[in-house]
Amino acid sequence: MRALRSRSVRILVKGYDTSLHVDVVKSQLTKHFSSCGEVVFVSIPYFAIDGAPNRSGYIYILGDGAEEKALQLSGSEMEGRKIVATSTHEEFLKLTPEMTARLAEAERAYDGKMIIVRGYDTSLPAADIKTFLTNRFSSCGEIVDFQLFPVEHHPSQDHQAIISILGEGAEEKALELNGSDMGGGFKLVVVPALKPVGNSPIPVDDAFPRGFMIPARVANPKKTSRYKMKKKKANRKKAWK
Repeated sequence: MRALRSRSVRILVKGYDTSLHVDVVKSQLTKHFSSCGEVVFVSIPYFAIDGAPNRSGYIYILGDGAEEKALQLSGSEMEGRKIVATSTHEEFLKLTPEMTARLAEAERAYDGKMIIVRGYDTSLPAADIKTFLTNRFSSCGEIVDFQLFPVEHHPSQDHQAIISILGEGAEEKALELNGSDMGGGFKLVVVPALKPVGNSPIPVDDAFPRGFMIPARVANPKKTSRYKMKKKKANRKKAWK
């Protein structure tokens, strides 16, 4: 089944009768799109309590011209309901200018050379540490990302900074600062960081690209659990005052 799905086209479908049981809807969609090719799978989220289907689902169809044929059925009636069929190639998130800027910033951070820095005075305020390290490594290239650990919700993490630097020979220049004196008996420890695996599109075949997802913290940081947790704490502090 998985092999068939990887070679099929995926169509987003809406407009079916959500008052019916999900199995009934799946059967109706299978029959309705059978003229487009072999329907190998129908995926519709549903409520476990009563089996009521979600408003949209996916149908996987195998065959020559399956996508074009399925899209031609958009607007057709199925059991008295008008079906809407959409190509998943058009389904990707439409970015606002603000989201586009965040995504570009994240891509620049990924393109940079990542290093791990330790050995600084961890008793200093975080702002002072960031300022000092930013000034120290600015000669190596453009600093496009700076993360200081531990963070508030993971206090058990090791004290370290992960810096992403963009520019020719940035990593080599940064590693040359290993062992440099910070004063007060502190010496920097600089090592290369393992870059996380990217999530760019990985095509299974030309008709079924998959594997790309815009991180939630880039697309809409206000919907992440970390943001919500900070917001909740801030509201509690206001209430106590």
